[in-house]
Amino acid sequence: GLDNKAIDNILKNFDTKITNPIQLTWKSGNFVEFLDLNIYMGLSMINNRLDTSVHQKASNQYIYLTQKSHHPPNTFIAMIGTELYRYIRNSTNIDEYYIIQNKYYKRLLERGFTQKFLNNIFDKYPYSKRIQIFEDMYNKEKICNNNTHYFSIPYRSPHLHSKIKHATSNLSLGLHEHHKVYENNHIIITKTRTPTLVNILMNMN
Repeated sequence: GLDNKAIDNILKNFDTKITNPIQLTWKSGNFVEFLDLNIYMGLSMINNRLDTSVHQKASNQYIYLTQKSHHPPNTFIAMIGTELYRYIRNSTNIDEYYIIQNKYYKRLLERGFTQKFLNNIFDKYPYSKRIQIFEDMYNKEKICNNNTHYFSIPYRSPHLHSKIKHATSNLSLGLHEHHKVYENNHIIITKTRTPTLVNILMNMN
């Protein structure tokens, strides 16, 4: 492998080749930081695997939304839940997860969230959820590999709903008749609650 001096020379040479030099750093050893991960040689090395935990920059100010901001409750629930989801996914060690989870909890308290509100969310994200998270990721990847067709229609358009239902019914029959060609096709219809251009045009008639 390369020694430290050789790597330093490579980085210096790289800087001389570009117009606007950028600062590159490197690190070697049993522990490195990469994007939002700490990657290290831990207990998983028994199975020839690396361990990971959540990396947070020293400059991070953790300025999360406050509970007093004018957002619907579901926004806060989604924000907190998504972050806990990421912590579970990126933590191969249960202790590492609960350390970062506890820090997150305290930071949210400092931003004005109540214990009752937080407890209702945090209780839904135990570390045991990790297996299910990776199973869901695998299943979503399988779906994405298929041909999925999305239709978005206004929520309050009953006439349009019936037309879409009739059209997709005929389409489904067509897919069934050509099953060998379209066996990986999926149709997903979503309804939007907010006004759309279709709503506006229909109200003008």
